[in-house]
Amino acid sequence: MSRFMIKRLQAGYVAYLYAANRMIIGTTALTQTQQQAEDLIRQVHALLADTPVQDQTARSPVAVPCPKFQIYTDNTGAFRFRLRNAAGDRILMSQRYATHDACVDAVKLVRSRPGPLTIMDESGRVIYTYGEEQVRVASDYSDFGHSVRTRKESAVKRFFKKLIGLQ
Repeated sequence: MSRFMIKRLQAGYVAYLYAANRMIIGTTALTQTQQQAEDLIRQVHALLADTPVQDQTARSPVAVPCPKFQIYTDNTGAFRFRLRNAAGDRILMSQRYATHDACVDAVKLVRSRPGPLTIMDESGRVIYTYGEEQVRVASDYSDFGHSVRTRKESAVKRFFKKLIGLQ
């Protein structure tokens, strides 16, 4: 499942992509509005599974057309990856990884499990859900009184409650 949380900053909006262990995997590019952030998340989600990977740390990097994941080293020597869309714009940037293998594993994880998409705002309110199993999600996570729930929906709510510190 792809889980994103949109955060408002002074300069605009960014979204964080979270792993199942609640660690931030990547951050989207800065957008001016929340709607632009949501659209960018949908674009990232659509590209996750089938996008090729270019390893720029290899001795002879193979040219790969956009859209693509790029593995590279930053100015501190840490390994990172970024996702570029068809126009070549950076739309998702990863956190730092100490080793090349850890960075490659993160890319594999992101590419292998895009699944259903959930977008939340900072308060924990679900803005958008879409996926294989459409689930009915309460607009406010403090309301658990609905009688019809799936296990998957409950797991999503537990994840986000822990994420925003309500549990």
